[in-house]
Parts: sequence; structure tokens; C-alpha cells
Amino acid sequence: MTSEKQFKNIVESLENMNYKQALNLCNKSLKKDSKNNRMLILKAYSAAKVGKDDEAVKVLESIPLEAVEDAYVMHYVTVSCRALSKPDLLSKYTQYLYEKNSKDEERAAQHFSSLVRLMDFKSQQQLALKMNKTFKEPRYVYWMIVSAFLQSESKESIGVQLAEKMLMKLFNEGKVQNAEEFGLLLLVLEKIGKYEEAMKLIESENGSKLFESQGLEIENEMRKFEYLMQTKRYEELFKRIVERMNEMRSEEEVEQWTIYSYLLNCVSNVKEKEKEAKEVLEDLITKFPKARAPLLAKIEFCSLYERSEFVKSVFEYLKVYGAKPFCFYDLKPAIVNMSAEEKSEFLERLNLDLKREEEREGVKGEEVKGELVKHEDVSEPTVADEPTPTVAGESEPTVGGESETTVSGEPTPTVEPTTATEASDVTTVDTPNEAQNEIQIFCQKAMLAIAAEVDPEILLNKLQKLNVNENEDLATIYFFAKFRNGNLNVKNFELLNESTKPLRSMKKLNFYSKMILIRYYALIGEYKKSYSLFKELEIKNIQLDALSYLISDIIVHLDPFDSAEFCKNALEIYRSNDAETPEYIMNAYLQGSYTRVFDFTEFYFHVETSIQREVLARQELRCKLVHERSLDELEKLLAQDYPLQLSYQALLTDTRDLMAFPNYLPNLISPLISTKEVSIEWLKYYAIIFQLLHFSIVNDSDKLNEFNSLLIQLNFSHSQFFSTVFAYRLDENALIAEFPSAEDSIDSIEIVSTILLALRETIKSKLSPRRKSSILSLLDKCKSFLPKDSHRHKWIDFYLKQIQSQ
Repeated sequence: MTSEKQFKNIVESLENMNYKQALNLCNKSLKKDSKNNRMLILKAYSAAKVGKDDEAVKVLESIPLEAVEDAYVMHYVTVSCRALSKPDLLSKYTQYLYEKNSKDEERAAQHFSSLVRLMDFKSQQQLALKMNKTFKEPRYVYWMIVSAFLQSESKESIGVQLAEKMLMKLFNEGKVQNAEEFGLLLLVLEKIGKYEEAMKLIESENGSKLFESQGLEIENEMRKFEYLMQTKRYEELFKRIVERMNEMRSEEEVEQWTIYSYLLNCVSNVKEKEKEAKEVLEDLITKFPKARAPLLAKIEFCSLYERSEFVKSVFEYLKVYGAKPFCFYDLKPAIVNMSAEEKSEFLERLNLDLKREEEREGVKGEEVKGELVKHEDVSEPTVADEPTPTVAGESEPTVGGESETTVSGEPTPTVEPTTATEASDVTTVDTPNEAQNEIQIFCQKAMLAIAAEVDPEILLNKLQKLNVNENEDLATIYFFAKFRNGNLNVKNFELLNESTKPLRSMKKLNFYSKMILIRYYALIGEYKKSYSLFKELEIKNIQLDALSYLISDIIVHLDPFDSAEFCKNALEIYRSNDAETPEYIMNAYLQGSYTRVFDFTEFYFHVETSIQREVLARQELRCKLVHERSLDELEKLLAQDYPLQLSYQALLTDTRDLMAFPNYLPNLISPLISTKEVSIEWLKYYAIIFQLLHFSIVNDSDKLNEFNSLLIQLNFSHSQFFSTVFAYRLDENALIAEFPSAEDSIDSIEIVSTILLALRETIKSKLSPRRKSSILSLLDKCKSFLPKDSHRHKWIDFYLKQIQSQ
């Protein structure tokens, strides 16, 4: 077969996505001609596609620089480097081509693209400057300006000052020719706080034309409001806001939250306008009685400026949205911010005491709703953590599934206030009948009452009458009512069991019910159930970055398939970010969408520096340690200290969505993930225990001896050694005999923890009577070495019951 036929067969295999066959054909061809660059790059590409990354990189690095002068080779070098996330390797080849012929504009752009993938802003700026001098293209000036701006960390940075100087020069010369370029100038001025200059620009003849040419009427107006706010022209700002509100004609306009945020912040600086501001809000509520934004704005207004009507404004909102699932999320910030007296008034108006509920038995759902809102006074929901509004107008970027918020933290009313949850869990739903409507109203009342610190007995009595075992919403409320004075951890083991009992009996669960049980099963060691429920949430893409912490700490306890499946899915967003986001950034450069360059770059670093990415990398390695059966491979994994050496550095971004769970009580639910660093030695020791357990159970004495030698090399502490003796021998009696003195309390607790960890695996199998007896004796011995207040007593009792039930 000729080399041409071989080459054709390889290309056909690649086109048919039969990468394994293509790799085999490349290897056969290279045996005859090992210097064929086209075959080498096809081999690298095929190896990358079948997951042989190390081999692919090795082949790529062996390809000489001059080989990429062949366009065919360069194409596959580019796609291979992207697939392998090797932008540094790609830039080496593009730099060679550019230096070979710096007059070739295509090669220059290709090298600039590789620098974008490297996020090397300084080199981008230098290259863009050369490209502008060589090719005299106006767009390269903007490439240089954007690259300079991206290097800035503060408004005093040289990059920002350079960008401002160059853009102002272009504007004054009439060379800023479209809205995107003008928007870049405004963005730079905003960065350095020159709002007065920005305002003058958009009011100038040329600037106003460019500004209005964007066709973004509402966004442009909000930008003007921001400039007026920053320049402290409050009287003018208030006048413009009122004019804008009076001109509103559609619900879409009314539901734009940003304008209310400006109004509330403006009033704080123009106190004499409080009365007029309130009248404007009430006028909008009259014109648009079903709009959420004016109702929420009035709650916030009353919270800040007219506290006597705070509770009243809350009930005005309840009158319209009392039966809607999103009601609780809108009102919880207001409830949390109420004073003790306001909470008392609020609870009285909710009519949740048992006697009144009994008197209303038989009343139809709509009458119940009428009772709920019989007081038409309301109070306003300020943000729980920030009662004083900050500068309005900007909005935090939506990350994962987090809800969009204004700077003051208030949920944007035009968007259903979801966190990383499924939208269907919080959006408006129609209730099929009055009975269900009554339950829905009660659920909203109960959740708000919990936030207002109601006596839980009132709720528990009512829940028993409503049959808590048949409705997941009621079962969720039952959980929080039972847990009113507790915390979700194993120290409250009996309470945890009792409070989740109704939920565990449900065949159908909503999003939040599943999140409760995910934590419950993880805490009691039912890891398979916890993971199964997590999969049912169907969390995907960027949401995994926000919510994977729910399960990441327990994946080491899952079987190899489940742990590998989770790691693959959870890490995909980071791989995609490395490969795809730079492409979006480069396309934004090419299309002249310079403000989008900043958006995509910010997103890239947001994901790149995620704490959860570091956590998952460590957990993936831990899973490999636990399940690796080859001693040679295990020693290689144990040498990888970096992923195990997890450190919560200031440079990392905490992207976990801790509010995704319905945090009914401020500190009730704490994330499972610990922010404490764990010693590398302990993680290695943990892995060895499971290896020894496995080989002991399958009676593989050869492997046991191999791993025992590794155990000796690791030089474990006194307590670790005795614990591992138990794992190695699976001999409870031997461990009891070697148990150290109770005087060494730290060692004793560490031993008990390890024993319980090992027993978690051991008691899953059928135990002989003799074995059962010795384990029971060991557990009794463990209890005697623990402090009385140790939560490990709960675990020992749990294991005792499991063993005795066999």
C-alpha cells in the first residue's frame, strides 16, 4: 500500500470519527517513515481524541518548528493544541510563523489569537501595536487599547491611563465611528471614575449620536442615571426618574428593577422627596396591580424611610402573590430584617395560631386567601445583609444559575428569583383545585413564619392535621419546623432522623426536598442514595460549578464508576472554559465587539479561579488513590502532592451557590464542604486503609504484602499504625489488645474515627456470629475512649443497631 493510500485511509478514519483506527494506521505508517510530519501530527490529533493526552503532547513536541509552514500540518497543530488545552505549545508555532514573515497579516492575526488563548495581555498589546504600524488597520488600535485595559488592576494602572488617552485622542479626531467603539471609551472612563467627562461626552453632538445609535433606549437611560448618581446631581436624577416612571405604559417597563434601585438611592440623598417618591410608587401599583417590582420597591421604601408602614407593605404584596411559590423568596429578606416588635405584628396578622386555623376548617381556599391578606398594610423587603442601599444601576453578572441582583442585592423582579435551582420550582404555577390552593397558601405562610421565628409547635400541630406525609411542601416545612433550634449535622442524629421521615416516605420530591435528603443521606453514610438524588437534580454546565459542592466531599465513598462519572461531568465546565471561552473572546475582537471581550474574559477567570475546580481536582485524585489496585500506579499518584495540597487562597473565587438551598433560617444549613485544609499524609493514609480492606476481604495475600511494605515506608503515626493494623488484619480482637492508653485522647479519637471508617465498609457484608461478637466488643471499647459529648457516640449506636439487626 502506498503512503498516499495510507494517508487517505487515515483521513477517512478521522472524518468518520474512528480515531482509534486512525491512530493504529498512523503508527504503522510511522514505522516506515518516522520523520513524516503530516503523519506525526495526525497521530498527535488521533491520540488526543482517544484520550491519550501524554502521548499526543509528546508527539506534538517532537514536530520541528519549520514543519508548520505546511498549512495542513499547522491546521492539525492548532486543533490538537486546542483539544489538549495547550495554548503555550500553539503560541510557540504561531510565533515562529509570524517571525518568519511579519508582513503576513493572516499569520499576525493567528499569533494574536494564540496569545488570547494564553491570556497574555502584555504580549497582545505589543503585537497589536506592531500590527497597527505594519497594516494601518484601525481595528488594531482597538485591539491594542483593549489589551492594555485588560492588564489594569486599578484605575491608577498604566494600562487604563493609556487606554483613556488613546481613546480620547481618537474621539477628538472623529475616528470613533460606531456605538461599540464609543461604548469602549465610556467603559474606560467609568473604570477610572471620570463620570463627569462621560456625561459630557454623551451630551455632546457627536457623542449623543453614537450613544443613541446603539438602539438600547432603556439601557442608555440607566447609564445616564448612573452618571448623574455618581456626579451627585440628585435633584436632576430624581426629576428624570419620576418623568420616566410617569411615562411607563407596559408591564415590561414597570418590571425593570434598576430604575427603582436608583429611586431608592436617590431619595436617601434628597430627603424632601420622600413623599413624592412614595406617591409615584403607589401610582404605579394602582396602574399595574399585578406587577411585582412596584410592590417590592414599596416594601424597600418603607423599610428605609417609613418604617411605621413596613409590615403593612409586606401584606400588600401578600394580597397579590400570597399563593405563589416565589412569594417566600421575595419576602424573606424583609422578614429577616424586621425588629422583634415587627415580627410579632407580622405573625399576628398571619393568623397561624392553632385556634384560628381550627375555626376556619371547611372554609374554601379563596376565603383562606382572603383571611391571609385581610390586613392591607405592608412592609418592604430590604436585603437581609444590606439594609442600606448602595450605588444603584449596576448589576452583578449572573453566574451559573444564581439570581440576578442589583448592587443593593435586591432580586430583580423581572426575573424569577432562582438560585441554581430549576426554574419550575419557583415560578408561578396554577393550582388545580381549591384544596391544593389552601395548602399552597399555608406553605407560604409557614415558610414566612419560620423566617419570623414562630413557635414551631404551632406549625407542627397544624401539619399533623394536614397530613404531612402526603405533600412534599408540607414535609419540607415539617423538617424546618422540627429543626427550628437545631443544626443539620450528626450531633442531632435522632432529630435528623425524625425530621426527615416524611420526606423519605415520598415517592415524588421537588428540588428542595431532594437537597435536604442529599445532605441527610451523606451525613448518615448512605452515599449511594445521596448521589442518586443529586443526579435527579439534573444540574448541568455552569450550574455544576455552583452546586457540585453538595456531593463532592463524598464521592470518594462511591464505587469507581459513580465517582468517575461525577468527576467527568463536574470537571467538564472547566475543560470547556479552557477550550471554548478564548474562542469567544477572539471572535469578539474580530467582530469589533470590544465590550464583549471584557465580559468573556471576566467569565473565563471566574471559572478558571473557582475554588470548586481545585476541590474537584483533589477529589478526583483521592478517588484514584482509593480505587487504584496497582502498587506502581499508586506510588505515582501518591507523588502528586499538588492536587492534594488544597489551599483556599485569596486568589481563588468562591463560586459555590450556598443560597441555592431554601435557607429558611439564616445559619440552619451549612455546606458539607469544609474550608479547613487536610494534611496530605492523612489523605494518603486514608487511601491505604481502603486498599488493605479490599485485599483483606478478597484474601489476596500477595497484594497485602506489597501494600504493607508501602505502609511501612509512609511512617504513619502511632495511632494511625494501630488503626491500619485493624484494616490490614480485619482482626478486632488484636486491635482491642493493642489499644493505647486512654490518656492519649487525641490518638484515641483518631483511632476510633478510623475504626468507624473501616467498619462502614465491613458491616455491609454478612458477618459470622464470632465476627459480629468481636465487632460489638470493639465498638463498646471505642465508646469508653470517647468524650461524653462526642458526636461519634451517635455513629457507634447507629452501627450497633445495623450489626444487631443482621
